[in-house]
Amino acid sequence: HISHSQAVEVLKGQTHIMLTIKETGRYPAYKEMVSEYC
Repeated sequence: HISHSQAVEVLKGQTHIMLTIKETGRYPAYKEMVSEYC
């Protein structure tokens, strides 16, 4: 059973990840750099 506050935290985390991916996608050079180091 997941409490409401836990569900909200998970959703916030997923939203943050999606926004980070979108921002990274705007900068091709940055994306290449990340793929090299990861």
